Amino acid sequence: MKRRALMALVAGLVTAGGAVAGPAGNAVARPAGDGSTAETAVNASGVDDPVEDPGPLSRWIGVGPAGRSTAAPATVVCDGDGTSGKRVQILYVRETSQTDRLAEFQSTFRQWANQIDEAFFVDAQATGGYRRVRWAHDASCVPTVTRVVVPNGTLGGFGNTFNALKSAGYNSTSRKYLAYAETTSWCGLGGGGPGANDSRPGAENRYNSGPELATVGTGCWGWAPSAHELLHTLGAVLPGAPNATIHGHCWDDEDIMCYDDGGIPNPPGQLVKVCPGAPENQLDCNHDDYYNVRPAAGTWLASHWNVANSQYLISTPPAWSVIVDNTSTSFRASANWQVSSYSTQRYGADYGFANPEPISDPAWYSADLPGNGTYKVEVWYPATSGYNDRTPYVVVTSSGNQTVQVNQRTNGGKWVNLGTYPMSAGTHDVVGVSRWTAGTGYVVADAIRLTRVS
Repeated sequence: MKRRALMALVAGLVTAGGAVAGPAGNAVARPAGDGSTAETAVNASGVDDPVEDPGPLSRWIGVGPAGRSTAAPATVVCDGDGTSGKRVQILYVRETSQTDRLAEFQSTFRQWANQIDEAFFVDAQATGGYRRVRWAHDASCVPTVTRVVVPNGTLGGFGNTFNALKSAGYNSTSRKYLAYAETTSWCGLGGGGPGANDSRPGAENRYNSGPELATVGTGCWGWAPSAHELLHTLGAVLPGAPNATIHGHCWDDEDIMCYDDGGIPNPPGQLVKVCPGAPENQLDCNHDDYYNVRPAAGTWLASHWNVANSQYLISTPPAWSVIVDNTSTSFRASANWQVSSYSTQRYGADYGFANPEPISDPAWYSADLPGNGTYKVEVWYPATSGYNDRTPYVVVTSSGNQTVQVNQRTNGGKWVNLGTYPMSAGTHDVVGVSRWTAGTGYVVADAIRLTRVS
C-alpha cells in the first residue's frame, strides 16, 4: 500500500493515545496531555516545537515490535571513549506500571543504530565524503541503550515526556536523545531543543547543541522512523530549502524525509518522484535540501545549514581498517576445506566450509597490523540451518589466543562483532576458524574485518 493511500485510511481514525485525524490523505497526529500543536516549527521562546509525523507510514509498516531481532549486538564506528563530546544517545522509556521490555528489544535497538549509521555513511559517500553518527557507545563500540522509567501518564505527550527525561538527568547540551517510547500516542516526534530553524551554515548553528529529543512510539519502532526523527533534531528539513514543505519535510521523493504532510507548496502540490528508482529511505534526494558533504558553490546548502556539518556526526574515517576475504592471499586453509557460492549472504564470490572434526585444521586469516594497539574484530559469514551452531573463531591477541564461539545459523550476511582485543604490530595470523567443535553442521570461513580503535 502506498503512503498516500495508507494516510487516507489513517485519516479517519483516532488513536488510543489521542491522535486526531486531519483531512483525508493528511492525517496529523497530536499527542495528548501537553497541549502541543501539530507541525509548529518554532515556538515563541525560540525553541523547536516537535515536528510530528503521522503513522504508520507505509514505508515503515512491519518495523514495529513484531520485527524485533535476536541478533548479536550491532557495533558502530568507535569514536574516543564513547561518552565524551557531542553524541546521539539511545534511551528506552516506559512508565512505572508498564512491563519492561528492554531485554527483549535492546539488541534490536542496536541493530537499528547500525542501520541508521550506514544510511548516513552511504549518502555521504554519494557526495564524495565520509560521515558516521557519533553514538554513545561502550568500549566494544556497541551503542549504549539506557532505561528510563517515568511516572504513569507521562507518555501521553511530547512536552511531558521530554520534561521528565530532563528531570531524570537527560538534559545534556552535548546530547541528541533517541528515545524508543512505550506509547501509542505518536508515531514519531523530533524537536524540543535549541535549533529553532536556525539556517546559519557555520559551527555556531544552534542545531549543533542539545538537548533535543527524537522519539518513536511502538507502532513505528524501526530504523527508518528513528532516522527520520533524528534528522529533525539535526536540522532537517529547514524552511527555504529548495524542496521543503511548510511542516519540516520535503516533497521530492525518494527521500526518508519526504511525504505529503499537508504542507507541500503549489506547485507542485503533491509528492514528485524526482529520484525514481532510488532507495525509498535514502538521505536527501539529489542532496540539495539538507545533506551534502560537498555542496557546490552557489547552491542552497553551500550557504545554509547542512546536516552533513553537524558536530554529532563523525567526519573523519577510522585511521586503519582491513577486510580479509577467503579469496585473499592472506587466507589459507588445507585441502579439507571446500569452497561454495551457494548462499547469497556470502561476502565476495564464495566462502570456505568444512565438516566439524576434533582435529587441528583451522582456516587462517593474516594481516599486516600497523602498530601495537586495540583492534575490533568482526566476522562475516552466510547463515543457514545446516551451518554450525558453535563455530570457534580463534583471535590471536598480544596476550595469547582467545576463542569465541559463533552460531552460524543466525545473523548471516552482515558484520558480527567478536569484541575488541590487544594485538601486536606486523604481519601475522590474526583470526582462525577452527573445525574442533561440539556443534553440528558445516563450519564456515568467509571474511573478517579488523579496525584499529586505539
